[in-house]
Amino acid sequence: MAIGSTEKEILKVVAEARRASKGSISRRLRLTLGYAEYLCKVLVRDRYLAESGSDVFTLAQRGKKVLIDLGFASGLDQAFVKDLAAQVAKAVGQELREGKGGVVRQVGPVKEVRERPLVEIQTEYLPPTDEELAQLTSNIGELGIEAEEEKDDISESVRLFRNISKGERGKRR
Repeated sequence: MAIGSTEKEILKVVAEARRASKGSISRRLRLTLGYAEYLCKVLVRDRYLAESGSDVFTLAQRGKKVLIDLGFASGLDQAFVKDLAAQVAKAVGQELREGKGGVVRQVGPVKEVRERPLVEIQTEYLPPTDEELAQLTSNIGELGIEAEEEKDDISESVRLFRNISKGERGKRR
């Protein structure tokens, strides 16, 4: 069975409390008592939870593995976590010995990387000195002064607006 988000939340509640009744689960997750009971029974059937007494649930091994896969280790017994870590380490070690697991092995010598010279970038601005400013010459005589006349487009826009409001769209002076 694919486990849904509500079922995962139930597993978290049971893990935090170590033992949880269907009533405490329904209150904590704001589920109806009947729905909480149904989900707990499904989780017991699929071996994510274990029933310990009348309507009291604890985490089963499979439920603990789901929580660890989710990164939720709070409330899990340390012995289980250590045991699971040992199993994972053993499996990874076996895969490495057999050459599986997508491990890239280096073949041949490593190529040398030549060091590039460092490029220094000046990060502060130094204004020109008076001597440097005195050496500057103007080329305005060579280029000539061209004074731009400022165009006043506002009067043209106002005239066009008046014409549009009168219904005289295409007429211009």
